[in-house]
Amino acid sequence: MNAIANKQVKRFQVGRQIVATPNALESLRANKQFAFTFIGRHAACDWSECDSEDAKLNAQSLIDGSRILSVYKLNDGSKIWLISDAENSDGVREALTLLLPCDY
Repeated sequence: MNAIANKQVKRFQVGRQIVATPNALESLRANKQFAFTFIGRHAACDWSECDSEDAKLNAQSLIDGSRILSVYKLNDGSKIWLISDAENSDGVREALTLLLPCDY
């Protein structure tokens, strides 16, 4: 977890709309975990399981408005991804999507 995430500081708009694939919803239910836990971490710039290259891209995204990816482990060890769309021409991220890697 990075220093920003430790302070739980929201650094960007995650998206106007939050959507999830059926697989992501089922995995959250099966693991007895809540989407909002991961959304809060994502919004606080806690990229968790992202590799170093994706973390660097996320840091750049806070400046240029490109897409932001976070990766989290669920209780069963599987992973869930959260992707905030790139900003549109008005500087708004339209959606945050929760999905499993197999949904991509």
